[in-house]
Amino acid sequence: MQFHSRRWLAAACVMLALAACDDDPTEPTERLTLVGCPTNVDVNAPLSLTFSVPLNAATVAPGAIVVSSAETGLEIPGAFGIDPASASRVTFTPSSPFRFSERVRVRVQNLRSATTNTPIEVTLCEFTTPAPPITQLYWRELPNAGGNLLVAAAITGDDVGFVLSNTGILSRGGAFDQDFEIRYQEPRFVAGFDVDFVSPTRGFATFSEFRRSRTVLVETTTGGARFDSVASVLLDNVTRIQFDTTGRVGTNTPFNAMGGGGTYQTSFYRYLSSTRTFRAVKFDFASNDPNASGQVQDLDIHPTDTARVAAVTAGVRVPPVDVFGWLWITTNGGASWRQVQGSKAPNLVLTYWGTAVRPNGDVWVTGGNGYAARFANPFGTMGAVTPTRVALPGIVSIDTLNPDALVLTDIQFAPDDQSRGWIIGARLIGQENGVPRYEGLIFETRDGGTTWTRQGVAGAPNYGAEIPRLNRLEVRSSTSVWIVGDGGTVLRYAPPTGGTSTTTP
Repeated sequence: MQFHSRRWLAAACVMLALAACDDDPTEPTERLTLVGCPTNVDVNAPLSLTFSVPLNAATVAPGAIVVSSAETGLEIPGAFGIDPASASRVTFTPSSPFRFSERVRVRVQNLRSATTNTPIEVTLCEFTTPAPPITQLYWRELPNAGGNLLVAAAITGDDVGFVLSNTGILSRGGAFDQDFEIRYQEPRFVAGFDVDFVSPTRGFATFSEFRRSRTVLVETTTGGARFDSVASVLLDNVTRIQFDTTGRVGTNTPFNAMGGGGTYQTSFYRYLSSTRTFRAVKFDFASNDPNASGQVQDLDIHPTDTARVAAVTAGVRVPPVDVFGWLWITTNGGASWRQVQGSKAPNLVLTYWGTAVRPNGDVWVTGGNGYAARFANPFGTMGAVTPTRVALPGIVSIDTLNPDALVLTDIQFAPDDQSRGWIIGARLIGQENGVPRYEGLIFETRDGGTTWTRQGVAGAPNYGAEIPRLNRLEVRSSTSVWIVGDGGTVLRYAPPTGGTSTTTP
């Protein structure tokens, strides 16, 4: 018995020795795992899954990776493939884009590594796609104002006002979804430039009378029931007008500032109601002048001091000499104007579109290529002023070499609450039959411009983003705001009570 026990022990030792010999320490070993779970996926981009080692391509087959809705359990259809740039990464391209704020579950099984054919353990993970780019649907669309391109608006009462088309049609409407009705259309005027009211009954507008090569200023004192021509400017376009009653309550002579010009001309005007004439300050530049500036695009009067006014001008490509936009200011109510040194539009911005003056003297400017910037009180210095650029969230140009692919057309702050302000514009999203197609943009600030939030229109497609190009703001107060744009678009500011909640479709 003792002999047999010894023989068994010897055999066991031989077997253990052989087993040890089979365990080759030089044979490669590896562990196949999923490296993390996606945490933030662009809804329009493929899903990318990264693994610890390269994969056996033959095992990347239907059923090995299952992508489904975590809420419904239903599988999300799509196609898998190994990323050509890395055999350790698999991409999943859904048949249709993921939804915003969608909880997605990924189950991985039956995958094997390329080198040792090591299987992966069954792995589950979940992630949530990003929130919609727009959650504040604070705008409502008013009845269409005739389908024309709108260039200006003036609110005259409780959600009632006028809108002006580029074809010279002045219409009134707005309240309680009231249709816009034509109030003024003069056949000899081929274009409308701007409109502004100083009271519910008194207002002004400028039009182009092309056949006589002049701009005509008209005035109403009857709330639009009747308009009369009061003055004209020969050989120029008066494209922007602004009337202000600051410090002049009860008088019949509201302060005003106007701007116009052309490709190589910048013009500023004051309308003198006592004589029904204009006082002009013009800057004509030779074609080789590096400081050439074009037509006035926008102007704004200081909230409490009519002596200070800011204006911005257009730029245009006219080889061999390009014209660039500039910021202009006056500190004497328009008697003289000067360019702000350091404010020449950058090459890829080219033109300025909008401007706004703050109570502390700072001036905001918007322009081409998504340009938004603040100039620190240029009224207080004769030297150069360096702008502080401001990035707006959630917008990317499809062509950063084209200033017109992303334009910010206007900026205004609320006169009764200067912490509230808006920027509008448009982004090029493609071409239709050779015609550029734009998507409108709206941003609001509630902290004086430190941060901006993108907003949309209730009921508009693509989470409120699919709206026409927007051209001009009209801000009567922090709660009374209109925007006008292409195709007769008129939008009314209508946030929830308190203005702090968000709305999603």
